[in-house]
Amino acid sequence: MSVGDSSALHLAAMGVTEDARLIGLARRGDTSAFDELFRRHSRRVHGLACAMLADRDAADDVVQEVFVRVHRRLGGFRGQCSLRSWILRIAVNECVSQRRRAQRQQRQREELSHVAAAARATREAHGEDAHAAREALQALRPVERALVVMRDVEGYTYEEIGEVLQCSSSSVGVRLHRARTKLRRAFQRIVSEAER
Repeated sequence: MSVGDSSALHLAAMGVTEDARLIGLARRGDTSAFDELFRRHSRRVHGLACAMLADRDAADDVVQEVFVRVHRRLGGFRGQCSLRSWILRIAVNECVSQRRRAQRQQRQREELSHVAAAARATREAHGEDAHAAREALQALRPVERALVVMRDVEGYTYEEIGEVLQCSSSSVGVRLHRARTKLRRAFQRIVSEAER
């Protein structure tokens, strides 16, 4: 082992020891210790998130979410791996979740644009899309109608809708997808009946 190798090992060991000291202080409520943990690890998290998401703004959001989670879960960190590895694992999971959310939102925007395109076509052809849309909305069950109105009309987040309907945000996404599908079918049925 060369002198350079032993110096690198010594510095790495000092970093782990310093992290352990900061974790202990942060667990006891020392906010400056947590701030120091953030300073030491946030750049790596941001770099990883930028590489995974190819979007600096999304990477900034990931850094914030990761360190909110680190703060909440620090008491449960058992040191079975390095703090850096633990934080980066949280970051990878958050990036994957963020990517899934973005893909789901894109699919929902596409679905909504199909409904809007159908509405525009109907308006141009019949001038009655508002009536057909209202009628299609009324064909939904009350909970489905609430989902569509809260998200697509009022702009509520999945989390806000979940709080109102007492379900998880992922459940909101699934239910909303089903409700939009039923809405689109009801709208198309109403429009085709009007054309006869």
